[in-house]
Amino acid sequence: MSRGGGVGTNGSTLRPRNALARGVNGKSSGSVSWLDDIAKLTHLVEQGGSRRGKQVGVPRL
Repeated sequence: MSRGGGVGTNGSTLRPRNALARGVNGKSSGSVSWLDDIAKLTHLVEQGGSRRGKQVGVPRL
């Protein structure tokens, strides 16, 4: 990202929303929530103090 590029993330390997997470007695929040969190974190990255980082999240439909 420091040279003006971005990052792409494949979200299709993440559990779907409400899928059981064995061993922790819980349910998954889903790939969309994870991709949203990654996008928010990426937005915090500044490129040369003027441009924000960019992230593309691609979930399987």
